[in-house]
Amino acid sequence: MSKRKIHRAVVFTVFFVMLFYSSIFVFSLNNQSYQEKKKEAYLIASSQLITIENEFIGYMHAYEVLEGLYAHQVLTKEIWLEIGKSLDFGKAVKSLELDTKNGEHYAYPQESTQIPSENIFQPYKIVSNQLITFHYDLANLGKLSLVVDVQELLQETDFILLTQLGYIHSLSVIPLPGDAEMILSQSRGFSSKDPVISTITIGEATWQLSIQKTGYWLDRKHLVIDSLIALVLCVLTALVVSFVLQLTDQKMVLNERSCKDYLTGAGNRRVLDAQLALRLRSTEKGFVYCYMDMDRFKSINDQYGHLMGDLLLQQSAKRISSCLGKKDVLCRVGGDEFIVILDSKESYLMQISQIQETMKEPFILDGITIYTSLSIGWALFPEDGKDLSSLTVQADQLMYLMKEEKHKKGV
Repeated sequence: MSKRKIHRAVVFTVFFVMLFYSSIFVFSLNNQSYQEKKKEAYLIASSQLITIENEFIGYMHAYEVLEGLYAHQVLTKEIWLEIGKSLDFGKAVKSLELDTKNGEHYAYPQESTQIPSENIFQPYKIVSNQLITFHYDLANLGKLSLVVDVQELLQETDFILLTQLGYIHSLSVIPLPGDAEMILSQSRGFSSKDPVISTITIGEATWQLSIQKTGYWLDRKHLVIDSLIALVLCVLTALVVSFVLQLTDQKMVLNERSCKDYLTGAGNRRVLDAQLALRLRSTEKGFVYCYMDMDRFKSINDQYGHLMGDLLLQQSAKRISSCLGKKDVLCRVGGDEFIVILDSKESYLMQISQIQETMKEPFILDGITIYTSLSIGWALFPEDGKDLSSLTVQADQLMYLMKEEKHKKGV
């Protein structure tokens, strides 16, 4: 697989991993917000029901006081009117009605219509207002009924705050266990989809308040923004990873180029110096320092041109490399000069001979057959010298001796 494909795979992997984890993060963040908003809504709904309960508790407490005051008096219409006038329950209570133990009926105001008292709560329509009755047994006076306007009651208990806080609601009551649920108040657009529900028992009736956030529990605009931010971060991360990989590759290429001969791909002087410095520190294991010079290179270069000379150098480097082991080092140090470090002194003469024989084979370059050879001098470390200068002198002398012999033979 090419580096480009590997880098592409890495970048895509990073992108999708980041996308996966950022999606989890956005989901967790919004889910936490969702739970917090529902918890807040539940507290608000419970608070509203408690406010309604407190209203009825106040009604009952007032009549307990009245019962104590009038327990030893003969109840007359005048006394009943006095009772009604002395109490101010606000606009929510439309009438007070009393059925005495003697079978007498009193109403305040007097023109009020008696409401049947079979249930604790009984819906009763007058014009467009919805009324409910609340019955309370007074031990000495009889059965007391309060006729309450639901909408007025909700206004007195600041039910409008729900709308101001951005909620829609549905308020219902179950008069007695087993009775059908009756809707007392419901906002336009309310649905039974994912509401927050709070219940409370007043007397024997169960009141239930269901509320929803106007629109959605979660702000979809924020959700979209969070998702877009997460996506942008994923893209930026992938771009950064891609940039770092490209930068790393460029550094590797530059480093590789700085250590290699630009023409042949063999090591350069920098690599040679580093290898020799490393090997010269240890005398436990020796090596062979070989100095090589191509024969007839100048005449070939003059005859066929520099381009042909460059091709010959490239092919020569490949042939020399084919004869070397993994730990051997090939470096080009001049126009047609190569230095080889043989890692092992065992059978080094055989290796040198193999290189020479390989170089004698004809080179076919652009359809032209060219013959050349190598003159090689060598020095053994540490036998022939323990420093670079001594090894270079020894190998250089041997290489020039070989060149002179070839010159004498007309090779």
